[in-house]
Amino acid sequence: MERKLAPTAPELDQLRRCCSRGGADEPERQGRSLRGLNRPSDSYQCDEFPFASTKEGAGLGDGNFSVRYVPGTENSKAGSELADWYGSDRILHNNAYGIHVK
Repeated sequence: MERKLAPTAPELDQLRRCCSRGGADEPERQGRSLRGLNRPSDSYQCDEFPFASTKEGAGLGDGNFSVRYVPGTENSKAGSELADWYGSDRILHNNAYGIHVK
């Protein structure tokens, strides 16, 4: 398997928040990133890294992302926690930030 690189803003080595995701193009964007995956049931949702709320998200279609179906309740909770973190740390549109993964 070819090694993937987590995409980041090259000049910052960080992710950049993008507030304009969602809307009419969301199903098409998700469809591109989920090609080849089987949805276990209707209660599962698409989860991705880099997050859909970043400019580097899986919708770029460059293959440098991780995507899978997860239980919808877990995905919704994680999305709410991410949105709360954006708000509490005041991470606004186009702001760069880093993620430390253990």
